[in-house]
Amino acid sequence: MARVTSGGAVAELPSIPDIADALGDVPPALSPDGKWTAYGSQVGYVPTLTIREMATGAETKYPQVFLTSWSPAKNRLLVRINANCPADCSWTTGWIDPQEGIIHRFADKKNNWWAITWAPDGGSLYVVDEGALTQVSLAGESRVIVAKRPEGSEIRWGQLAVSEDGKRLLSSPFQGAITIIDLETGAVSSIERATQIPVLGKCGGGGYGSLTGWLGAATVIWHESFAEKGGNGITIANVNGGSRKLIPFFTVSDIRKVAPDLVSFTTYENPESQGGFFLTWLLDIRTGEARPVTVGATPAWE
Repeated sequence: MARVTSGGAVAELPSIPDIADALGDVPPALSPDGKWTAYGSQVGYVPTLTIREMATGAETKYPQVFLTSWSPAKNRLLVRINANCPADCSWTTGWIDPQEGIIHRFADKKNNWWAITWAPDGGSLYVVDEGALTQVSLAGESRVIVAKRPEGSEIRWGQLAVSEDGKRLLSSPFQGAITIIDLETGAVSSIERATQIPVLGKCGGGGYGSLTGWLGAATVIWHESFAEKGGNGITIANVNGGSRKLIPFFTVSDIRKVAPDLVSFTTYENPESQGGFFLTWLLDIRTGEARPVTVGATPAWE
C-alpha cells in the first residue's frame, strides 16, 4: 500500500500480501478510521478473511469467511460466513467489530441477501430478501420497505447504493430498469437507461467494487455494460429524467465519488510490451475529462 499526494509524491505504507485472482481473494479494504485493513485470501483452498491492525501489524484470521465491505460510519465489517468450501459452498451473512473479534450472524438461512448495502449510520443494512427490500439492524430487527412483487412485475434488483441523506436507494441491475426507492414510503421510480441487448445466462460486466452510486441529491452514476453499440460506459444521469452523460470507459472497476464533480475509477491496463497493472483515474464529470493519477487500485481518498 502507498499514499500518493496531490503533487505526485509516493510514500510506502505497511505492506500486505499480494491479492491474486483466485478463490476467496479480495483486495484490501481500509476501515473508515484507517486503523484496520481487511483482505481475503485462500489458505489450503479455504477462503480466509484476514483483519490487520495497521499500527502493530497484528493479524486475526477467519477461515471460511469472505470480506464484503466496511460500514461507512463505524469499524464494522460485513462478511459472508461460508460452509463446506470449496467442495459445496453455502453461506450466511454476518458482521465483525475488529476490536471484539467476534462474528455476529444475522440469520441461519442459506445463501441469503445477494443484494446488500450499509445504511449511512453503519447501524443497519438494506438487503433484498426473497424479492423484498428490507432494512435489517445489527441487532436483527427488520422492516419491509418494498414487498415482493408478483411474477412478471417484479423489480430486477442489482447493486445497491444509498443517497447521502439516507432517504433514497439506487438499484442498478445488469439488465432491467435502474430504480430509485424512497426508503421512508417505499415509492418506486425508474431512470431511463440505454437500450440493452438481452444477455440471459451471462455473467455481469464491469469488475470488483462499486459500479453504482450517488453524486448528489439528484444525480446518480452507474456503469452500463450491456447496451447497444455506442451506449456502454460510465453513465451519469439526473434522477428526474433530465440530462445524462456517457463516458465511454469499458473495463471499469470501483467507481468512487471523491469530491463535488470528481469521480475516481480503476482500469486494468495490459500493454503488449510489459505486464498488466491497475490504473486509477480521476474523472471531472462536468467536462468528461478523465486523467490517470496513479498506478494501483482500491483508493481510499483523503
